[in-house]
Amino acid sequence: MKKIQFSSFIWIDINPDIQADLDNLDNIINLKDTTEQTLKSPIHLQRLEEYPDYMAVILHYPLYDKKLRKNQAVEIDCILSQSYFVTSHKENVHFIDNMMTNIEGKTSRFNSPVDLYIHLIEKMLSSCMTPLNRIAGKIDFIEEEIFKGNEKDMISEISIVKRDVLDFRKTIRLHKSVIDSSIRLIPQYFPDNQVKSKHITDIVSSNIHIWNITENLKEAIEAFDQTNQTLLSHKLNKNIKTLTTFSTTLAPSTLFVGLLGMNARMEFLNNSLAFFIAAMIAFSISLVLYLYFRSRDVI
Repeated sequence: MKKIQFSSFIWIDINPDIQADLDNLDNIINLKDTTEQTLKSPIHLQRLEEYPDYMAVILHYPLYDKKLRKNQAVEIDCILSQSYFVTSHKENVHFIDNMMTNIEGKTSRFNSPVDLYIHLIEKMLSSCMTPLNRIAGKIDFIEEEIFKGNEKDMISEISIVKRDVLDFRKTIRLHKSVIDSSIRLIPQYFPDNQVKSKHITDIVSSNIHIWNITENLKEAIEAFDQTNQTLLSHKLNKNIKTLTTFSTTLAPSTLFVGLLGMNARMEFLNNSLAFFIAAMIAFSISLVLYLYFRSRDVI
């Protein structure tokens, strides 16, 4: 558990997997049983919970796992009351750690839990640009590799990036509605603390901007996936066409040589040059067919 004392409230940051943190929090704040259960158990959907003395906001943040190469939704629970601002998360979230480091010694900037909550939302939305930049970089790399002729190698990379974009979209899809609802509820719990219109506008604009970028990346990776599949199909068709042409070209010669192997008597085989004559005939048949296919632009 980490605590920062402000002039009129305390910021408490806990890890719900650590029982001591939950016990200490329970001694400080009288939380409802449902809230304690929310802190302990993973919640797969973002939502807002209202109680008489406080409100609880459940948010998700896309945290990248380098080993699994995917974005994982990290749950961040925020509890706002008159005297306390509580953040709860099981994983280390870099922007919260940075906030705590930067705020220490500068507590006068925040007069209420509302100011700190708005600041956290702004930092979270700003941090969402990092995974988006990483995904955009991967898409640029895939584009270059596709047109270098490495379409086959990019099949798995495209699948990974598509999963990356899908996971990110799932995580932030409900951001706007949950954050907007929590901001609308602030006057009910904090009648003396109004959120500045500038902050609201910035948050709404950031949400829209992030969603637009996500949609753009989704369309881009889907387009490159389609392009990659088209190029692979073109190469496959070209190879099949070449193999079919060679098989068709050699088939008559193979049939001719097979006929020569029969036990039937053929006068020209009694000639000392029979082998060369047969080879010349077989070669001539294949050559004629090859020139014919070439003239028809089959090859």
